[in-house]
Amino acid sequence: MPEATEVTVTVLDATGRVVRQLYRGTKAAGSHEVTWDGRDDQGVTLSSGVYHLRVEAAGQVGTQKIVFLK
Repeated sequence: MPEATEVTVTVLDATGRVVRQLYRGTKAAGSHEVTWDGRDDQGVTLSSGVYHLRVEAAGQVGTQKIVFLK
């Protein structure tokens, strides 16, 4: 990110339902990493499959397909 901004990072299932909010807050300029342990917001381990990572920052939204394998 070129400058500090509000960021929201969520994991969605194949139907678009939010299963986990990984981060919500302000991040400084630069590169950042998030780690997902394969659990939903209630702490339940999800099944293997394709999920979507959604990042909202600086008024833009991006999504990326991710594969979770146990």
